[in-house]
Amino acid sequence: MVVVRMNKVTIAFQGENGAYSEEALIKFCELNSINFETKNVYSFRKLFEEIISGCGFGMVPIENSNAGSVVANYDLFSEFADEVELVGEFKLPVNHNLLVKSGTKLSDIKKVYSHPQALSQCSNFLEKNGIEAISFGDTAGAAKFVSETDEAQVASLSSVLCSEIYGLDVLSDDVKNADDNTTRFFLVKRKGLEFNYDLTKSNKSTIFFRTRDFAGALYKCLGAFATNGFNLTKIESRPSKVKKFDYVFFVDVESDLTGDVAEKCLEELSFFAKDVKIGRYYSRE
Repeated sequence: MVVVRMNKVTIAFQGENGAYSEEALIKFCELNSINFETKNVYSFRKLFEEIISGCGFGMVPIENSNAGSVVANYDLFSEFADEVELVGEFKLPVNHNLLVKSGTKLSDIKKVYSHPQALSQCSNFLEKNGIEAISFGDTAGAAKFVSETDEAQVASLSSVLCSEIYGLDVLSDDVKNADDNTTRFFLVKRKGLEFNYDLTKSNKSTIFFRTRDFAGALYKCLGAFATNGFNLTKIESRPSKVKKFDYVFFVDVESDLTGDVAEKCLEELSFFAKDVKIGRYYSRE
């Protein structure tokens, strides 16, 4: 195991400064008294590459309570399952703001730029006002683009922090579809890299697996958790890319899956599943 004695940990995130991922990692680190600095990259793949061969840590969005899973990151977790480990979970309440250049009115706006997840989370407002949704790499990058472009009649869906960073006005702070709009993040590290901050004990797990090839295999896999008393909070499936119409299943469990009962559960799961990977992590909930 590589041991890093650090006074400060560098954590990567996807997007420009002011992105929700940066806000999430700042709040997570402050809550857990982690001495940190941030590093931004421009795609989710680059984020995983930075975790694996760069600074070693990254804050990865995994799902939103309104728009659902960030499937690109489930695919990357599957691809790099042997090279990364989960450290912690953080849930960030997200309030998108309609940001514009000074003097722009709602009736002026023809296009809104933002990340596809943000556009999806504010679709009702955009449709009601006849505004075209334009996908952008991230919410903060969209705000930066709006602040720099000569294009008129445009806005972004971004954070209040972005309005301060890029000199934009908040035209509206009430544009999201659902009041309880929350994005869930994982703090991820390179496998074998020691994390020298105490987050108490792991209390949740995410398991990746593929089923063996027989009728009822998935039912049997899930039954391993039920018969041993472990509560599942989510199941997600993604193409395995091993062969056509073969899938990796991701299951969230309210347990660190340690101890005799957990060992029995995992033994039963492994009888019906293959390529089982277990990620144990800390959550405040």
